[in-house]
Parts: sequence; C-alpha cells; structure tokens
Amino acid sequence: MAGAALKAIDAAVAARRSAASTGDRERVAGAALDLMKLDPGHPEAEKAATSAGTAFRPRAEEARRIEQEARREAERAGAESMAAFAEGSLLEQRGEQALRAGQPAAAARSFLEARRGFERARRARP
Repeated sequence: MAGAALKAIDAAVAARRSAASTGDRERVAGAALDLMKLDPGHPEAEKAATSAGTAFRPRAEEARRIEQEARREAERAGAESMAAFAEGSLLEQRGEQALRAGQPAAAARSFLEARRGFERARRARP
C-alpha cells in the first residue's frame, strides 16, 4: 500500500511539473489539488497552488466539499467523540479562516488534512 501511495504521489508531482511547463493556470491548479489529495502538505502542491493564483480558488472550494463529505460520514458512524474527529474539526476551522483570509492554498491543505482526521475517526470507531 505504501509503495502504491508513493507511486501515486510521484505521478502527481510529475503531472504538476508538466502542467507548470505549459503555463496553463487551470491545469496547474488541478494538478496541485490532485497532489494535495494524496499528500496535503507536499511542498510541490503548495507551490503549484500558489502559482495558479486565482485559478486555485475553486479547487479550495472542492477540497472543502471533500472534507465536508468525510465529516458527514464520520458523523453517521458516530465518531464525534474520537480524538481524530476533534482534530479534523480544528483543521476544518483553520481552513475556513484561511479561505476568508484569501489564502486558498492553505485552506485546501487544511481541509484535506481535516478530511484525513475525519476518516481516521470513522475507521477507529468501535
């Protein structure tokens, strides 16, 4: 599994670099989000998201939708009392603050990290 995840991240990094070479901000924004979905804190993802400028804002909104769905699934599983759920909630708040502050790359990273917290909470629920 770890090997497959690393290969997926490497492929996403290559796609990000390819998109950057075209100068197409929409493509760069999409590649940045794809990489963030795999590794929210990856430095190449943050760099690409920032370089995409305003084209990345809709991707931050998409990251929020992904996170909210993970939160709903964790709530349906009754995982609200899990520590990972609380962590996810804090990261979700951080993402909202970053979005309001006009920092879509930071917002997307926080939302996707929150998604991981909610997923961990859901899986850990007895």
